[in-house]
Parts: sequence; structure tokens; C-alpha cells
Amino acid sequence: MASNRNWKLPVSGPPGTAPGARGRIARWFARILGAIIAAFTLFMLIAHAVASVVADHEPLTATGAGVGVISMGVAASLLAGWRWETPGGVSCLVSGIVLGIFVFFTAGRNEIMVALALGAPIIVTGIAFLVASRAGAGPHSNGS
Repeated sequence: MASNRNWKLPVSGPPGTAPGARGRIARWFARILGAIIAAFTLFMLIAHAVASVVADHEPLTATGAGVGVISMGVAASLLAGWRWETPGGVSCLVSGIVLGIFVFFTAGRNEIMVALALGAPIIVTGIAFLVASRAGAGPHSNGS
């Protein structure tokens, strides 16, 4: 017998909170964490590029180029989450997983720790964007 149950995340927060409060909290948590990660990522990319030009720095390797390209994708997906929470959340999840896997296979030592330190915050941000989108926190949650 088919069931008509609707399996959605609850949109109301704890007792005493307004409906959609959980979505607003998730949205701002994702935005603040995403802004911090994006700023750090862009700062590191720019600092590395300037150091390569100004100082006699090591030549660019394939691993460095891969991390740079993936990091640009991470920054773009984090910034996209500000406007489009569902696509931004999915792209944050994908880019965090891709970065973690890439770093795991290219790190010299402590592969698991480095992969988790770099990939987990991006994945957590993606999950927060998806929770905000699913909770219907406002006009940015519908993907349009």
C-alpha cells in the first residue's frame, strides 16, 4: 500500500522560535563560513601568484596547478551559494569532496588530516546551504 507521507526537513525551529528560523540560521552560518573560506582561498591564490612573480620562486607544478584550479572552483561555489543556495550547496559538496580526494592523493604526509582539514569545512558549508534551501529560509532558497 502506497504511503502519502511527505519526507521533508522540519521548517520550524525549537519551541518558541519563529517558523523558518532554522533556515535563516543555517543560511547565515553557511554565508559566514563560506565568506571566511573564500577569503582565505583567494588570499592564498593571490599571495602565491604574487610570490611567484616577485621572488625567484619554484616553478608551477601539476599538483600546484590542480590545487589552484580546484581552489578557484571552491571559491566560485562558495560565492554562488550566497545567491543560489541549492546549486551552491551542491557545488560546495562536490568541490569539497574533489579537493579532499585530490589532496589525499597528492599530499606527502598526513594525507587524511590534510584532506579533512581542507575538504570538511567546504562540505559543512555546502550542507548548511542545502539545509537553508530545504527549510525555505527566504527568496534565495528556490534556485531561481
